[in-house]
Amino acid sequence: MGRRLPLHLTYKCALALLPPDNIIAPIEAVRRVHDRHFQRWPPHINLLYPFLSSASGQLARRNYAPSEQYATRQKYSTPRLEQHVRARSFSHSGTSKTVWLRTTGCQVEELQAALQDEFFECNLDIRRFTPHLTVGQADSEFIRRELVTDIQTKVREHLTQADQGLLGLDWYVDRVFVIERKSYKGRFEIVDSVQLGGQIAT
Repeated sequence: MGRRLPLHLTYKCALALLPPDNIIAPIEAVRRVHDRHFQRWPPHINLLYPFLSSASGQLARRNYAPSEQYATRQKYSTPRLEQHVRARSFSHSGTSKTVWLRTTGCQVEELQAALQDEFFECNLDIRRFTPHLTVGQADSEFIRRELVTDIQTKVREHLTQADQGLLGLDWYVDRVFVIERKSYKGRFEIVDSVQLGGQIAT
Protein backbone atom coordinates (compact mmCIF):
# COMPACT_ATOMS: atom_id res chain seq x y z
CA MET A 1 0.00 0.00 0.00
CA GLY A 2 2.79 2.39 -0.85
CA ARG A 3 0.77 4.51 -3.31
CA ARG A 4 -0.55 7.94 -2.38
CA LEU A 5 -4.02 7.66 -0.85
CA PRO A 6 -6.70 9.23 -3.11
CA LEU A 7 -8.81 11.93 -1.50
CA HIS A 8 -12.00 9.85 -1.67
CA LEU A 9 -10.48 7.03 0.43
CA THR A 10 -9.45 6.90 4.07
CA TYR A 11 -7.69 4.51 6.43
CA LYS A 12 -10.21 5.59 9.07
CA CYS A 13 -12.96 3.52 7.47
CA ALA A 14 -13.39 -0.11 6.36
CA LEU A 15 -16.04 -2.44 4.97
CA ALA A 16 -15.72 -5.62 7.02
CA LEU A 17 -17.16 -8.80 8.45
CA LEU A 18 -17.51 -8.85 12.24
CA PRO A 19 -17.96 -12.13 14.15
CA PRO A 20 -21.05 -12.54 16.35
CA ASP A 21 -20.87 -12.26 20.12
CA ASN A 22 -21.12 -16.01 20.71
CA ILE A 23 -17.67 -16.72 19.21
CA ILE A 24 -15.76 -13.58 20.18
CA ALA A 25 -14.53 -14.71 23.61
CA PRO A 26 -11.69 -17.07 22.57
CA ILE A 27 -10.57 -14.72 19.79
CA GLU A 28 -10.40 -11.72 22.08
CA ALA A 29 -8.66 -13.67 24.84
CA VAL A 30 -5.77 -14.24 22.44
CA ARG A 31 -5.85 -10.84 20.74
CA ARG A 32 -5.73 -9.07 24.09
CA VAL A 33 -2.30 -10.61 24.69
CA HIS A 34 -0.85 -10.93 21.20
CA ASP A 35 -2.43 -8.31 18.91
CA ARG A 36 -0.89 -4.84 19.13
CA HIS A 37 -3.96 -3.43 17.36
CA PHE A 38 -6.38 -4.81 19.97
CA GLN A 39 -7.39 -1.39 21.30
CA ARG A 40 -8.10 0.12 17.88
CA TRP A 41 -9.68 -2.73 15.92
CA PRO A 42 -12.50 -5.13 16.85
CA PRO A 43 -12.07 -8.72 15.62
CA HIS A 44 -12.76 -8.43 11.91
CA ILE A 45 -12.13 -9.50 8.34
CA ASN A 46 -11.60 -6.49 6.09
CA LEU A 47 -13.38 -6.71 2.75
CA LEU A 48 -12.52 -3.22 1.46
CA TYR A 49 -9.83 -1.13 3.17
CA PRO A 50 -9.22 1.76 2.89
CA PHE A 51 -12.86 2.64 2.29
CA LEU A 52 -14.79 5.76 1.26
CA SER A 53 -14.13 8.95 3.21
CA SER A 54 -17.78 9.72 3.97
CA ALA A 55 -18.77 6.13 4.46
CA SER A 56 -21.78 6.51 6.75
CA GLY A 57 -24.83 5.76 4.66
CA GLN A 58 -22.89 4.68 1.57
CA LEU A 59 -24.54 1.27 1.48
CA ALA A 60 -28.02 2.73 1.84
CA ARG A 61 -27.46 5.39 -0.81
CA ARG A 62 -26.40 2.74 -3.29
CA ASN A 63 -29.41 0.58 -2.32
CA TYR A 64 -27.00 -2.34 -2.19
CA ALA A 65 -28.42 -5.72 -1.17
CA PRO A 66 -26.17 -8.63 -2.20
CA SER A 67 -27.77 -11.90 -3.18
CA GLU A 68 -28.69 -14.40 -0.49
CA GLN A 69 -26.13 -16.77 -1.99
CA TYR A 70 -23.48 -14.87 -0.04
CA ALA A 71 -25.17 -15.51 3.31
CA THR A 72 -23.25 -18.63 4.23
CA ARG A 73 -22.07 -20.52 7.27
CA GLN A 74 -18.32 -20.09 7.58
CA LYS A 75 -15.85 -21.81 9.86
CA TYR A 76 -13.00 -19.73 11.22
CA SER A 77 -10.61 -22.43 12.25
CA THR A 78 -7.69 -22.98 14.55
CA PRO A 79 -4.89 -25.42 13.70
CA ARG A 80 -5.59 -29.12 13.27
CA LEU A 81 -4.08 -31.85 11.13
CA GLU A 82 -6.32 -31.27 8.12
CA GLN A 83 -4.62 -28.65 5.99
CA HIS A 84 -7.79 -26.86 4.96
CA VAL A 85 -8.46 -25.61 8.51
CA ARG A 86 -4.91 -24.77 9.55
CA ALA A 87 -4.00 -21.39 11.00
CA ARG A 88 -1.84 -19.32 8.70
CA SER A 89 0.70 -16.55 9.04
CA PHE A 90 2.05 -13.75 6.91
CA SER A 91 5.84 -13.54 7.12
CA HIS A 92 6.78 -9.90 6.65
CA SER A 93 10.39 -10.70 7.55
CA GLY A 94 12.33 -13.21 9.63
CA THR A 95 11.31 -11.35 12.77
CA SER A 96 7.80 -10.22 11.81
CA LYS A 97 4.84 -12.58 11.39
CA THR A 98 1.09 -12.02 11.53
CA VAL A 99 -0.97 -15.00 12.71
CA TRP A 100 -4.55 -15.26 11.53
CA LEU A 101 -7.53 -17.55 11.22
CA ARG A 102 -8.61 -18.57 7.73
CA THR A 103 -12.03 -19.26 6.30
CA THR A 104 -13.19 -22.43 4.59
CA GLY A 105 -14.59 -22.45 1.09
CA CYS A 106 -14.55 -19.52 -1.33
CA GLN A 107 -17.79 -17.71 -0.43
CA VAL A 108 -16.04 -14.84 1.37
CA GLU A 109 -13.81 -14.29 -1.66
CA GLU A 110 -16.92 -14.22 -3.86
CA LEU A 111 -18.60 -11.72 -1.54
CA GLN A 112 -15.51 -9.49 -1.57
CA ALA A 113 -15.36 -9.61 -5.36
CA ALA A 114 -19.01 -8.55 -5.60
CA LEU A 115 -18.38 -5.66 -3.21
CA GLN A 116 -15.24 -4.68 -5.10
CA ASP A 117 -17.29 -4.47 -8.30
CA GLU A 118 -19.93 -2.36 -6.56
CA PHE A 119 -17.42 -0.02 -4.90
CA PHE A 120 -15.03 0.04 -7.84
CA GLU A 121 -13.41 3.28 -6.67
CA CYS A 122 -12.02 1.46 -3.60
CA ASN A 123 -9.16 0.04 -5.63
CA LEU A 124 -6.00 1.08 -3.81
CA ASP A 125 -5.03 -2.43 -2.69
CA ILE A 126 -4.50 -4.51 -5.83
CA ARG A 127 -3.12 -7.58 -4.07
CA ARG A 128 -5.05 -10.84 -4.29
CA PHE A 129 -7.68 -10.84 -1.56
CA THR A 130 -7.02 -13.28 1.29
CA PRO A 131 -9.77 -13.31 3.94
CA HIS A 132 -8.15 -13.41 7.35
CA LEU A 133 -8.99 -12.68 10.96
CA THR A 134 -5.82 -11.49 12.68
CA VAL A 135 -5.21 -12.84 16.19
CA GLY A 136 -1.72 -11.50 16.78
CA GLN A 137 1.82 -10.78 15.73
CA ALA A 138 5.01 -12.72 16.45
CA ASP A 139 8.66 -11.69 16.21
CA SER A 140 10.04 -15.23 16.08
CA GLU A 141 9.06 -18.75 15.07
CA PHE A 142 8.93 -19.73 18.75
CA ILE A 143 6.41 -16.96 19.52
CA ARG A 144 4.40 -17.87 16.44
CA ARG A 145 4.06 -21.47 17.62
CA GLU A 146 3.18 -20.24 21.10
CA LEU A 147 0.44 -18.03 19.67
CA VAL A 148 -0.97 -20.89 17.59
CA THR A 149 -1.08 -23.13 20.67
CA ASP A 150 -2.78 -20.36 22.64
CA ILE A 151 -5.61 -19.85 20.15
CA GLN A 152 -6.02 -23.61 19.81
CA THR A 153 -6.37 -23.96 23.57
CA LYS A 154 -8.80 -21.06 23.92
CA VAL A 155 -11.07 -22.39 21.17
CA ARG A 156 -11.02 -25.90 22.65
CA GLU A 157 -12.06 -24.46 26.03
CA HIS A 158 -14.86 -22.50 24.34
CA LEU A 159 -16.36 -25.40 22.40
CA THR A 160 -18.89 -27.85 23.75
CA GLN A 161 -17.86 -31.48 24.06
CA ALA A 162 -19.83 -32.32 20.92
CA ASP A 163 -17.82 -29.80 18.90
CA GLN A 164 -14.37 -30.79 20.15
CA GLY A 165 -13.54 -32.75 17.01
CA LEU A 166 -14.09 -29.69 14.81
CA LEU A 167 -11.81 -27.27 16.67
CA GLY A 168 -13.24 -24.36 14.74
CA LEU A 169 -15.57 -21.42 15.20
CA ASP A 170 -18.75 -21.26 13.12
CA TRP A 171 -20.65 -18.14 12.32
CA TYR A 172 -23.44 -17.42 9.89
CA VAL A 173 -22.12 -14.65 7.65
CA ASP A 174 -25.25 -12.69 6.80
CA ARG A 175 -24.19 -9.05 7.21
CA VAL A 176 -21.39 -6.67 6.26
CA PHE A 177 -20.44 -3.63 8.33
CA VAL A 178 -19.00 -0.20 7.74
CA ILE A 179 -16.67 0.56 10.64
CA GLU A 180 -15.11 3.96 11.22
CA ARG A 181 -12.83 5.74 13.68
CA LYS A 182 -12.86 9.44 14.48
CA SER A 183 -9.06 9.74 14.63
CA TYR A 184 -6.12 7.58 13.64
CA LYS A 185 -5.65 6.56 17.27
CA GLY A 186 -9.36 6.01 17.88
CA ARG A 187 -11.22 2.71 17.95
CA PHE A 188 -13.25 1.52 14.97
CA GLU A 189 -17.00 1.58 15.65
CA ILE A 190 -19.96 0.37 13.58
CA VAL A 191 -21.58 3.21 11.63
CA ASP A 192 -23.56 1.26 9.02
CA SER A 193 -24.45 -2.29 8.02
CA VAL A 194 -26.37 -4.24 5.42
CA GLN A 195 -27.94 -7.68 5.70
CA LEU A 196 -26.89 -9.86 2.80
CA GLY A 197 -29.88 -10.40 0.57
CA GLY A 198 -31.85 -8.08 2.82
CA GLN A 199 -32.34 -4.50 3.93
CA ILE A 200 -30.08 -1.77 5.28
CA ALA A 201 -29.80 -1.82 9.07
CA THR A 202 -28.36 1.35 10.59
